Amino acid sequence: LGWSISGVPSGTTMLGPSGEHLRVSIVNEGTDGPEYHVRQWNSSKVIKPGLIGDVDASSDDFIDFDVPITYNGQPFELPDRSILAAFVDDHLVTARFSRGSGSSSNSYTFWTISLKPGDRGNIIANYTFTRLNNGTGQYINTDCVDPINHVIAIAYKETRSWSGVNYLTGEVFGPTESQADLDYYGDMPNLALGTEHDMGGWVKYGKLYTSQYGGILYCYDMKNMSLLWTYGNGGPGNTTSLGLGAIWGHSPTFVGGIANGLVYLYTNEHSPNTPIYKGAKIRCVDAETGEELWTLPGFSGAFTSMPSFIPPANGFLVYLNSYDQQIYALAKGPSATTVSAASEVVQGDKIIIEGTVLDICAGTRQNEQAGRFPNGLAAVSDDSMDAWMEYVYANRPRPDVTGVDVTLTAIGPDGSSQQIGVATSTSTGYYNFVFEPQAVGSYTVVADFAGSDAYYPSNAQTSFTVAAAPEPPVVEPEPAPLTDTYILGATAGIIIAIAVIGAVVILIIRRS
Repeated sequence: LGWSISGVPSGTTMLGPSGEHLRVSIVNEGTDGPEYHVRQWNSSKVIKPGLIGDVDASSDDFIDFDVPITYNGQPFELPDRSILAAFVDDHLVTARFSRGSGSSSNSYTFWTISLKPGDRGNIIANYTFTRLNNGTGQYINTDCVDPINHVIAIAYKETRSWSGVNYLTGEVFGPTESQADLDYYGDMPNLALGTEHDMGGWVKYGKLYTSQYGGILYCYDMKNMSLLWTYGNGGPGNTTSLGLGAIWGHSPTFVGGIANGLVYLYTNEHSPNTPIYKGAKIRCVDAETGEELWTLPGFSGAFTSMPSFIPPANGFLVYLNSYDQQIYALAKGPSATTVSAASEVVQGDKIIIEGTVLDICAGTRQNEQAGRFPNGLAAVSDDSMDAWMEYVYANRPRPDVTGVDVTLTAIGPDGSSQQIGVATSTSTGYYNFVFEPQAVGSYTVVADFAGSDAYYPSNAQTSFTVAAAPEPPVVEPEPAPLTDTYILGATAGIIIAIAVIGAVVILIIRRS
C-alpha cells in the first residue's frame, strides 16, 4: 500500500503545536474585483492514519480557515501581499523584503494581520519605516522578525549596522554601532554563502544574533536594538583569533543554528585556499550570556552541496568537516557503568568495590575508535570533554583528563540503605573504593553515575556476603612438667632436714 499527495499550496510555512506543517497565504478570491483573503492549509488534515492512494492537497477540506482581509471592519486590498513572517494563531506581517527592492527602496510599509481566533483577517497595524542610513543598502530578512517584542531588524550593508521598527507601534530604534569591518562582505541579510541565515541574523528569545567574516558574534536586545554582548573578541574562552594563521585575523564565523538556549557557530569562507587554513572550529555559546561552552576542530560546509549552516534538530548537531570529509553528529551520549566485588568477606575485613564508567555512543563503535580503545572508551568530566573529543576523533594529542563521579550505596542485611562513598573514575574509566561492612549477612551495592552535560546516567549493582568471624579457641592452662615436681619435692625435703638439724643443735646447746 502507498500514497502520494500533490497540489500542496504555496505560502509561508509554520510548524503547528504537534509539528504539523501549516501554510498561510494571502490570495485574491474575487471574481468581479479584488477580494483578498488570508487562508491556512494544514498537513495533518491530509496525512492521516490509513491514507491510501493519491490525494489532491489543494482541496478545501484541508484548510483550517479562509477569511477576508478587513481594515476597520471593511474589506481591504493590500498594496503588498508578500508575507514577511507569520506566527501560529497570532499574526502575520507583510512587507517588501526582496533583496533588490530592499537595497533600492527608501521606505517600507508593514501591515500586520491578526491570525487569532475570532479576529482573523483583521489588519491591526500598519506603519511606514523610512531609511535611517542614507546611501546604504537596506535589507530585511525573514529570520529577523521578533514576535516577542514585535520588532523587525533592518540591516545596512555599508555601515554594518542595524535598526529596528516596532510593527505594532511604529517606534524606531537605532541604528547600532558598526560591526567589524570584514562583516561588510557578509552582504547582510542574504549573504554570499548561499543561505538566508548567515550574517543576516537570527532572531530567538527576543534577541538578534549575527556573526560573519569579522569573526565576532553580536547579540542585540530586540526591544530597543541595544548591544547586549559580543563573543570572539575577548581573551581565552572568548576568542576566534587565528593570529597569523589566516589573512582574516579572526576566523570567519557564522551562526549555524540556535536551539535549547544555545548558539552554534561554524567557520567557513566563500573561496578558501587549499590546503584550508588551520584553527577553524565549531563552537557552542550560551545564548543568554555569550559564554563559550565548547569548541571542536572543524571547517564546515565548504566544497560540498550541503547547506553551509549546521542544523541542530532532535538533540543532534550535524555538520560536514572539510578537514577530513566526514559528517559529524554531536549529541549527549549514553554511558555504561559496571561494578563488582569479591563474593564473600569475613566480618571485620575490608572489601574492594570496583568497576568502570564508559562512553558507549555510536562513534566509539567505529573501526578506528574501536581499534584504538579495545577495552572501551572512558567517560570523562565535562571540563575535560573538549580536549578528550579532539583526542578521540580528531587525532589530537592525549590530554590529561578527569573522570566522572560514581556514588556507591550499600543495602545491608536488614534492608537499610546507606551511601558509603563517592569514587572518581580515571582516564581509563576505572574506579575503586574500599568498604568495611559491619553486619553479618548479604549486601547489595549500587554504583550510580548521575550523568553530566555530555552523558546520560547509568548504574549497575553487585552483591557479596559477610560471614561471621570464627570464635577464638579456649586456651587451657598447661600442667607443670614432672621434673619440676621432683625438684619441688626435693627442695621441700632439704628444708625440712635443715629445720630438724637446727632443732637438735638448739637442744644440745641448752643441755650443756
